[in-house]
Amino acid sequence: MAYLLNPIGSPSPTSSAVLLKQTYLSPFNVSGFYKATGPSEATFYATTDVPITPVGPGWYSNFIFGIDGKIRVKSVSLDKGPGYNWSFVFQTYKSQNIEGAQQIIGSTLYPPEPEPIRGNQIPMYGYYTITAGVMTFFFTTPPPNGSLTGWIVTGLPQVPGMLKVTNYGFNYVTLIPMDGSTLQSTNKPVNVNGFPAALQESSLNVFIPGKFTNYASPEKTLPNVQVAMNPNVHVGNYPRQRDLNTGVSWSDVPPDGRMFPLGAFIEPGSGIKGWTP
Repeated sequence: MAYLLNPIGSPSPTSSAVLLKQTYLSPFNVSGFYKATGPSEATFYATTDVPITPVGPGWYSNFIFGIDGKIRVKSVSLDKGPGYNWSFVFQTYKSQNIEGAQQIIGSTLYPPEPEPIRGNQIPMYGYYTITAGVMTFFFTTPPPNGSLTGWIVTGLPQVPGMLKVTNYGFNYVTLIPMDGSTLQSTNKPVNVNGFPAALQESSLNVFIPGKFTNYASPEKTLPNVQVAMNPNVHVGNYPRQRDLNTGVSWSDVPPDGRMFPLGAFIEPGSGIKGWTP
């Protein structure tokens, strides 16, 4: 189950509360066409209407005709184009071929799945701020050693759902919602005092997108070369040609009706019937 975090009000000057509303993100069907647009990604051009449910990175589909295995949405564009209403870039878990543009009717997109977690839960002490939809959490106790990118944070006050670490430093981590939703900016820090707020390592392996082995970049398929004209090929005005249907006279036709120009020489025995040397 995934949730969208929608602001329903602004924090009061005397409160650090982040007012949020939970809305269930529903799967929906999409039709259109797709083609490879990069060595490890393809673009789906949707002919169906832009969904009411906001779609973002992490959405997935278990089956799209012509694609081997599960796909995961990388980015979304709401810009219309010739023959489509919106589009999204997706990647696959398996290397494979995509032959040209493929037409699709009624594939289903699902909201991001909660990632299973493992290992010990590490309580979080400190405070966070939210600016432009990105949360920055500042630790007042030492964070775990090593890389924290991809770790999961749960239980933060006033913020339901899971968040993922996208960057980290000596005493901070940056976080975004895993369901692709947007957090409302805060006007003052929000204090966090241990459990239930916890940092946990994700059990999923790092996603490595598959390759589209038949994809060729435009630089390779459309080389920038100069075309050399054969000097024996001439363009411009050409001599008038004889056309039996136009009545153009042919001055060299013998008066006896023979179709050989005067002065032409044909070897005897050439096999032309009715010809007398």
